[in-house]
Amino acid sequence: MKGEAMRDRAVFFDLDDTLYDFGVCNQAAEEASVAYLREQLGYQGDRRAYHKSIYRYMDAIQERLGSDNLACHSRTLRNAMFLEEEGYSASPHAGRLEEIYWEVTFRYLAPEPGIIGLLKELKKAGVYVGIGTNLTAFPQYQKIARLGLSDLISQIIPSELAGFEKPSAGFFAYCAREADVDPRDCVFIGDNFLHDVTGSRALGMKGVLYAPDRRRMSEEVAEQVVREQIPVIRDYRDPMVLELLEIS
Repeated sequence: MKGEAMRDRAVFFDLDDTLYDFGVCNQAAEEASVAYLREQLGYQGDRRAYHKSIYRYMDAIQERLGSDNLACHSRTLRNAMFLEEEGYSASPHAGRLEEIYWEVTFRYLAPEPGIIGLLKELKKAGVYVGIGTNLTAFPQYQKIARLGLSDLISQIIPSELAGFEKPSAGFFAYCAREADVDPRDCVFIGDNFLHDVTGSRALGMKGVLYAPDRRRMSEEVAEQVVREQIPVIRDYRDPMVLELLEIS
């Protein structure tokens, strides 16, 4: 361990759909991408068709290279595969589509209600606060900065740095080592039940599901939450959140 004594506790947050609304940003970015395709190449499809293709290629890359390979996150690669299948040239459009995606995403970023106040409380209490996220470093660092959270975060751990993707045990073990905390004294909060909750709990962390009312919980997840007594955060402004995190 880095220090002579381990930290007493640490709290990790997922980023996408946990600290901001990914759906809003993603839809706007995909709409801008389709507008570019129509203007530059005469593409006739709509956003939903484009979205399905982009995520189909993500799955194809994962199937070929494995679940812990970061290539699946490259929108340049996925756009290149999409363009080639549609009969267009990948260059220069694949790179430009990635640029457009992130330009628009950053423009639409807004922190989840109450998250800034909660992070300030955690910092005041001297709690190590980390971000654990599946993606490459550049866009995730940009998101944190543009959300105004940089001064409230101890460390950002993208899967590019950890060498593993959630829900791999290696990812959560890396987070615990970086925080210098026993996994049993670590809370991991995220919106994805499999990636964030199940993955962290498998290593002994306290997995907490972030499920705001605007997001419908599947029946399967709802049943697991009840059966396994999973803590759920509906609103970061709820004063009970600090008690749930054992901070108050």
